[in-house]
Amino acid sequence: MVRFLPAAAAAATGILVGSAIVATRFVIDQTGPASLALLRYLIGFCCLLPPVLLSGCVTFERRDLVPMANKNIKMGTHTI
Repeated sequence: MVRFLPAAAAAATGILVGSAIVATRFVIDQTGPASLALLRYLIGFCCLLPPVLLSGCVTFERRDLVPMANKNIKMGTHTI
């Protein structure tokens, strides 16, 4: 079973990316780029949170939540 986990993860990623592309084509005229990006990240977060919490392999301290969130926010808003 463990041997097939990478292939299952790749297949799930392909399905998620494909559905995101299709969904983007339908809503691109009705939403702005920032709200579309927020929706994508929110949906991805909601899809990945249950497996991460159920796996028990990923552990971090509560005090690390704010620095991790700040790092992700800064990565998304960098200027060139």
